[in-house]
Amino acid sequence: MMHKTFRDHEKGWSMLVLFALLMSNVAILLTPVAAQAEPIEAAASALISAPSQVAPADTTTIDADEPLGDDEIVYIGADERIYVYDPFTIGNNPAIKWVSPDDDWRAFDLGDFNNDGDMEIVAVGDGGTESGDFGKLAVYDPVVTDSSGADGEINGVPWRKLHERLIPGKPTLVDAGNFDPNIPGDEIAYGFLMNDDVVRDEGDKYRFTIIKSAIPAPDGTNWTDHISSKDDGNEWDYIESAALGDGGPDKIALIEEDGGEINVFKLGSGWERIFDDSSSSKPYRAVAFGDVYGGGYVEMVTSRRASSPLVTLIIYNYTPGATDGNEMRPDANALQFNPYPRVVWTTDAN
Repeated sequence: MMHKTFRDHEKGWSMLVLFALLMSNVAILLTPVAAQAEPIEAAASALISAPSQVAPADTTTIDADEPLGDDEIVYIGADERIYVYDPFTIGNNPAIKWVSPDDDWRAFDLGDFNNDGDMEIVAVGDGGTESGDFGKLAVYDPVVTDSSGADGEINGVPWRKLHERLIPGKPTLVDAGNFDPNIPGDEIAYGFLMNDDVVRDEGDKYRFTIIKSAIPAPDGTNWTDHISSKDDGNEWDYIESAALGDGGPDKIALIEEDGGEINVFKLGSGWERIFDDSSSSKPYRAVAFGDVYGGGYVEMVTSRRASSPLVTLIIYNYTPGATDGNEMRPDANALQFNPYPRVVWTTDAN
């Protein structure tokens, strides 16, 4: 699974890759800045003629049929459109230089939503919290092999919008993962600030929804709610998910930066919290999952904002079925870094 708003992880013996970044909003994808959105034709033309201007957001195999199975680069540009760029081509194959048909995108993730072996894009954006404000979610397949069902072509490559829906509020987070192991392909979790007129109190201003394929053989176009939505008083800033090796659905970790809080959930008939912690003096800032020690369950790595000699990086061991309900246990490798790690990845670097 390729992730995400802040990081990418792969299974295997993992080493920690730490970035002590002092920015308040850092992401692998480029954070949108105010800019006048250009028409899609002009944006695509600029991408085709000036590939050196492309900056990476995430890399993944968008098209599994591409020679050598090389990865493409996906990012959100300053015009708030989503771009896919592939600098590697063979022979007369056209380069993949896709541009989303609309803008105002805030976050995206990559997943296999039609179970074809390639990655598609899910994105959220736009919206607000006033009565009647709606955000949006869309699923794009930037490279389709059957042009008969395509919505268009960019640089000779057909693409398709598989799904779109309105969200009653302001969507801020989206994540792709295996949240229902009984259905092939990936599911989608997204979070949004709800419209003020439907918020009963501060304890339910933010809502998470998970959707899954509505048919046994996913095609990316038919979706239904997976489990009941979760309303929350926290405006979550950070989401990460991973399979922890117990055979169940991917677990979801959330961080709320203002209160320094972290929650980890496992999914069944609903959302079950298996870990939570918070500190205003040592707030949590980032979370990643990886097979840090090699073998066994996948570990969770968190960073906290604190000054030396306080601990700023903690590795948690997954302990399913813990009698006290706390299934993430800190191990002895509590580390001190100054400055603290602002963003954390795990990867197989050795």
